[in-house]
Amino acid sequence: LLTTKAVEILKRSEHIFTPIAKEGGTSIAFDIAQRFIPAATPVSRLLFPMIKDKPMLEQQWMENHRAMEKVLRAGHASAFITLGDPGTYSTFSVVMRYFRRFAPDIEIETVPGITSFAYAAARAGMPLVEGNEMVAVVSANDSRERLERIIDSADNVVFLKTYRQRERLLKMLQDRGLGDCCAYIQKCGLEGERVLRNLDGLLHNPEYLSLVILKKRAAENDDTPSEQS
Repeated sequence: LLTTKAVEILKRSEHIFTPIAKEGGTSIAFDIAQRFIPAATPVSRLLFPMIKDKPMLEQQWMENHRAMEKVLRAGHASAFITLGDPGTYSTFSVVMRYFRRFAPDIEIETVPGITSFAYAAARAGMPLVEGNEMVAVVSANDSRERLERIIDSADNVVFLKTYRQRERLLKMLQDRGLGDCCAYIQKCGLEGERVLRNLDGLLHNPEYLSLVILKKRAAENDDTPSEQS
């Protein structure tokens, strides 16, 4: 999903930047947005590798910054596209940080986007919050202790980045008897989308683009089918 403001900016931008995770890789963000980008608009794919080597990361981020700054200094109004919202676990936060440090005179406008969890909750038919409920949006890569505290204290929890920590997360939820209060959503809005209320078998699901939503009071009046496709 794109906002109308994002579409308008894509149509009039003179250059587009899109992140990729590996050399020669594809960009899901570009695949979604390309129908709104004029065919003649130049597109640069910038490598933002998913590695833990901080010196190598910073070197690559600096190369990306220089490439974008060069285009902007030449007077070309440009857009950087990303999945979801640019302020929520987004590569764009790195882009913004480098421009503020090395090119603070260049004006940058951040256009809010539609988060994966807002879209996923809508597809699952699960309001994220009602009344005075509290919702927490967390990375499943965080420590077990912090996640357990959040699960116990929040009314609803969105777990992002569940791919590598799925076994641990499911055990924490099942130990608390909360497995039936969750929805699992993968590839939301894309081909292969699945919405599940039965979390059994997820340990063997290799899908990276996925998340889990916990709504503790969902079981009180839930008549949603166990799976939608």
